[in-house]
Amino acid sequence: SMVGNGTALAAVRAVAASGRFPQAVVIEGPFGSGRRTLARLIAQAAVCDARQTGRPCGQCVHCRKAAQNHHPDIVTITGSGAPRSLSVSVVREVRLNAYIRPNEAEHKVVVFENAQSMTEQAQNALLKIMEEPPAYLLFLFTCLSSTQLLSTILSRSVVLTLGAVTPEEGLPFLLERVPQASPQQAAAALQGCGGILGPALEALEGGGDEAGELAKKMVLALTQLSEVPLLTLCAGMERDRAMQQRVLEQLGAILRDALAQKAGGAGQMSGFDEEARGLAKQLTLLQLKDMLEHTAELSDLARRNANGPLLMSAVCARLRCIASAGR
Repeated sequence: SMVGNGTALAAVRAVAASGRFPQAVVIEGPFGSGRRTLARLIAQAAVCDARQTGRPCGQCVHCRKAAQNHHPDIVTITGSGAPRSLSVSVVREVRLNAYIRPNEAEHKVVVFENAQSMTEQAQNALLKIMEEPPAYLLFLFTCLSSTQLLSTILSRSVVLTLGAVTPEEGLPFLLERVPQASPQQAAAALQGCGGILGPALEALEGGGDEAGELAKKMVLALTQLSEVPLLTLCAGMERDRAMQQRVLEQLGAILRDALAQKAGGAGQMSGFDEEARGLAKQLTLLQLKDMLEHTAELSDLARRNANGPLLMSAVCARLRCIASAGR
């Protein structure tokens, strides 16, 4: 069910095989890196009653219930991802229910998706049970970065980090999921999304159309004399962190193509040949190189959950400054 990320998976397999789960696991990684998938696999392994086969076995009644999101001993709390959207009142309710023994399985699992949404007060409230948890209780936290959680939470948790996969790992997965895609399209999608499978899969399935259209509009805005179009585009993405990351990754792919074309190569990996050619004609080699470097840096900031409005302001200011140089 998981691709790549061998270090994290090896740790999970070892724990599942032993049956001795830690009291808390933090799973960090960018959007689309498999945080939710891994959290669900760990939860399924924790309630699985297999003894002779690997956990999760996928066959026992507990595994089947977990796979269908119907297991009474797995509780999932989902934050919106926005700061402070998971309040202390939610944690207090979880804390009260945590002392009720599991209904069916050996473990009770509480999954906090988008744990970075918890307020500091909520995290401190959770510490009261994490300091002396019942033996059957397992907390799972998914977040963009473990730095978004209190050090006191992290000190009581095992941290697993998910990230990019290699083409050798990712391409077979993408081609199996989207058989109508060509190997070249799958490779372009994976490269354009920085090796993160989720956004690459969306791009191949058509879910990346909106990000692609916004990236195309940004390319056009960069070549215009007025800065208003770029300002308007960036302002529209200030509150959508997932879209910021996807647009910047797509823009980076277009810039790579433009740079390759400017240097005399083919440059047809992004799927936006016309936009890449337009940039290659209007910008110098040095401008394209600088713009690509800044876009890569800004894309990395987006993955690390940078402040949305400030990030979009930096996108507009930096890229506009490079594009307008020499005019």
